[in-house]
Amino acid sequence: MLKNSFWVKKLGFILISLSFFLIFFLFLSVFFSPSKIFSPPKISLLKIEKEKIPSVLEAKKRFTKSGPLVAFKKRKEVLKPFSSQKIIFYTNLERQKRNIPSLSQNQTLNLVAEKRIKDMVDFNYFAHESPSGNDAKTLAEKLGYSYLLIGENLAFGYFKDEKDIVEAWMKSKGHRENILNESYKEIGVAVKIVTLQKRKGYLAVQIFATPSSVCPLPDQNLLGKIKEMEKEKEEMEKRLLTKKEEIEKIEKEIEKIYEEATQILNEGDLLIKKGNELVKKGNEIYTQTGDEKEAERYWQEGEKLQEEGKEMIKKALSFNEVLREKSSKLEEKIKAYNQLVEDYNSFIKDLKRMIEDYNFEVKKYNQCLQSL
Repeated sequence: MLKNSFWVKKLGFILISLSFFLIFFLFLSVFFSPSKIFSPPKISLLKIEKEKIPSVLEAKKRFTKSGPLVAFKKRKEVLKPFSSQKIIFYTNLERQKRNIPSLSQNQTLNLVAEKRIKDMVDFNYFAHESPSGNDAKTLAEKLGYSYLLIGENLAFGYFKDEKDIVEAWMKSKGHRENILNESYKEIGVAVKIVTLQKRKGYLAVQIFATPSSVCPLPDQNLLGKIKEMEKEKEEMEKRLLTKKEEIEKIEKEIEKIYEEATQILNEGDLLIKKGNELVKKGNEIYTQTGDEKEAERYWQEGEKLQEEGKEMIKKALSFNEVLREKSSKLEEKIKAYNQLVEDYNSFIKDLKRMIEDYNFEVKKYNQCLQSL
């Protein structure tokens, strides 16, 4: 009768209840504390304003020309060779009279002028446009002369001397504008006695140009480095996205396990409560009626539910090891992610500085082009 006595059952009920609540609160405080396991540091990417690299203003190469100057007068004297150097001298003299900087002679432009004479003689024409396609700008490019502006003056006919040729050009509005154009920095000249279109005379060619070096291009090495860094930035962003997705996946796994463990724990708690109620009911029956058989039925059913509840709590506690492993893995992922964020933000600052430097060069280049 001692096994089934009211005090034994009551003592059992009290001990079981105390054990359950001790285990339950220990479980909640140690293993299911959201602040320790389920609330990893909040991760946020710094908002980076993407710097747009402006397009370099394309140098629109201009070709200035005026109608070819033809000057034929009856002359008795024999034609003698003229000097291209004297034509350059008188050309610069006209500029100096107006406080315009003199033009520097350029050997490549001299060669362009010579080839223009040869092309006109070979194809028997007198014009800026060449049947062969070898006009001044095309020849300059073929010979590797990089320019921003290029112009051409042509003259064919009888002239007293080199000064006479320059004076004839100065009397023509279009030719005069080429000679006095302040944007031009270099010149090349060729002059020869030729027979062209059944007439013999002096064929003179002036090639004016502004080399590309007048407006230095923005640092192309810097631009190349920026483009490389932009590709690297895209790769870093991809890695950040991948790592963030991995973190979110683990967080969802932890949340799912936690919810499952909590549900089992709650179910175990409910079973123990029901078991306790049955034991209590059995105690009341035994106290009031002394009917041990009837009370025993409640006690057995209560003990069964209590055991089932304890097993469920034990099962819920078994999830802790998995939760610890997942949480540890999550912390490692977050640490790696945050380190990459720091590296990314530092990288972006460097990229911004480089873009700002490049943009400054672009601005100077564009201003130079617009001033021509």
